[in-house]
Amino acid sequence: MDWLPKDKATWGIILAVAAILISIPLNLVGNLLTPKVRNWWAERSATALKQRIAELQNKLAKANQYPFISDGESFILSIINGVILATGGVLISFWGMALAAFRALHGSGDIEFLLYAVAAFLFIMTLVYLLPRIIDKILERRSPYEREALGQNLKRLSDKLQAMEKS
Repeated sequence: MDWLPKDKATWGIILAVAAILISIPLNLVGNLLTPKVRNWWAERSATALKQRIAELQNKLAKANQYPFISDGESFILSIINGVILATGGVLISFWGMALAAFRALHGSGDIEFLLYAVAAFLFIMTLVYLLPRIIDKILERRSPYEREALGQNLKRLSDKLQAMEKS
């Protein structure tokens, strides 16, 4: 096992890169499956299905209060969203590598640097967390495709509820 790195900085970099590489596909899977899992769970009982239908009707009513955005605007917002996520991932990776390199070179003595590094990390994480969610809300409320998908989902669940009540 001589090929394994012995220092903590190398392990920190390896774990940071591995975490980023693993988190991206898990985030995509989670975002894609969440509505499907919620609908599946709601279909298990009539009461839960009624609650899910009411929730989707409320969401559609709120979305109908806003005007549609064009395909171009939707595309631009999607690109901005991707750039924010990619830039945030790169900045966080560089932050982790810089912190690991600093600690390897200087030890853990300079507390002021560590405080600035933690503050910068929290600021970057806040931007990476909040900005894409704001853009997603805009797309969710104003995209004609999202509203159409919401309407189709609502119709499918309503049909499922009627079939449940008949049997």
